[in-house]
Amino acid sequence: MKTKSELSELWNHTLRGDTKAFAILYKELYPLVYKSVLKSVKDEDSACDLVQDLFVRLWIKRYKIGRIACITQYFLVSARSIVINHLRKKSVSSISFCENLTTLSDPSPEIILIEKETDLLHCKNFRTALLNLPERQRQVLYMRFHKGYSHNEIEARTGISYQSIANHLYRATVKLRLEIGDIGRPGQYFMLG
Repeated sequence: MKTKSELSELWNHTLRGDTKAFAILYKELYPLVYKSVLKSVKDEDSACDLVQDLFVRLWIKRYKIGRIACITQYFLVSARSIVINHLRKKSVSSISFCENLTTLSDPSPEIILIEKETDLLHCKNFRTALLNLPERQRQVLYMRFHKGYSHNEIEARTGISYQSIANHLYRATVKLRLEIGDIGRPGQYFMLG
């Protein structure tokens, strides 16, 4: 594996459109990124497709991304984002299928009551976990999911760099998931009273 400075140099060449440098970067980082993605999606074909998609996106958006302090970390965080989107889409299609099944028969009053109590418990647990986050992370989560601001809008309103915003969102989501499990879309809890 190349050193941090060697990887940074390869990325700097990539920013100038050097396809050979990007190919070397790809060769260096692919195994690590693939292993990380595979651990989450547990399907070799999907993992391969997602990693390919990640590298294509990074090549296309390289000018917008600009300089990166820690290349390996950036690629892994970007991979995590792609995995989350993939799993969310997969989950939505499963939910749609399940919703179609449940419309075939009306749920009993007991099931409705259990679902409401479960939702309230999730909301309470989320709020408690949210209060345990550092102030900056809470602020960025609120602006992103409650206000619906893009990363660029948050950057303009707070002065926090784009990369720091991405880091705050990632760290906050990880902390929330560790405390309360799968939280779904954080914005749904900001909407509740």
